[in-house]
Amino acid sequence: MSARRAGGWTRGLAETFDIPREVVMDLPKITVMGRLELLIENHRGIIEFHPTVVRLRTACGTLTVTGSSLVLGELSASRVSIRGAVDGIRYGSEGRDTA
Repeated sequence: MSARRAGGWTRGLAETFDIPREVVMDLPKITVMGRLELLIENHRGIIEFHPTVVRLRTACGTLTVTGSSLVLGELSASRVSIRGAVDGIRYGSEGRDTA
């Protein structure tokens, strides 16, 4: 089954049973609270961490958060919060899962 057909099927399943799409489709969910904090759910690991940049692996590719005084708050196997002065959030294709 192609990735496009699989995505349509899972999207339909999520809508039919009123299940959040990020759960069914294994997508990250990013909650932004102003420029002070991010909560990223369903990540696949931390690639890099510095006070000015945090890079996370997700099913959609590498998520890069830039800013200053960045610190990790809550950290678990599937959730991470990043606090500090957030300047940018960007996706890149590096590390993207293709399976």
